[in-house]
Amino acid sequence: AVSMLLTFLGTKNVKLIALKESSLPLVNGIFLAFKVRYFKPLAIAYILQLSALGVFTAVAPFFVTEVMKSDGSAITNIFLALLLGTLLTLLIWSEVGKRFGKVRAYVSAALLLMIALFLLWFVQESNDWTLLYLSVFLVGIGFAGLQLLPFAMLTDLINSEFEEDRDIAGLMTGVWTAVEKGGLALGPLLVGFALSFSGYDAGGVTQTETAKLGVRFVFSVGPACLALASLFALYFYRDPKSRA
Repeated sequence: AVSMLLTFLGTKNVKLIALKESSLPLVNGIFLAFKVRYFKPLAIAYILQLSALGVFTAVAPFFVTEVMKSDGSAITNIFLALLLGTLLTLLIWSEVGKRFGKVRAYVSAALLLMIALFLLWFVQESNDWTLLYLSVFLVGIGFAGLQLLPFAMLTDLINSEFEEDRDIAGLMTGVWTAVEKGGLALGPLLVGFALSFSGYDAGGVTQTETAKLGVRFVFSVGPACLALASLFALYFYRDPKSRA
């Protein structure tokens, strides 16, 4: 309730604009959003990063039980480490973006996420809890940047279109929300396919070494590769404020 009230109060000085009626079909609207310069690489990078997070969070319980040999209660600590890393560094990423530019800050956040996820591959035994929590904390730091910076960059694209008399803010944010939901939904789907391919038996008391290896791969290398792919997508993004 407090957060909603603060959101309402924050709109006090917002300039209202008249709405324009539009009969643009849904499919055409989606294509129009992706025709906006640099929206496509930003959206692709973001969906890959959210898919990485979706994979990470979906397979975490399997990793705790099969690799760390815990009863599952430790999953709470893992998500607390993730949340702590995110909350403690949100404002820091904001300052980094202001000082070095949003694009550089965003690339740095994605790079940190990728490295932190790769570190999880070295968590191989049930006594590697310190490395596990440290790596997850670093994942949270990277994730904080991914929760802040792409939205600011989306705003830059919207403002750039508005300056050229194309007011499609609602359309772009709507497509962006769909991209966000799609990325989060894609993660668990990829986990299901990967664990099935590795021979994981959901009803089995014990798992084969191949299945355990599959869990480790999906927990670390898999999402790290998705984060790496997002960096390639960001290579094609440019700040609209600096374009000729």
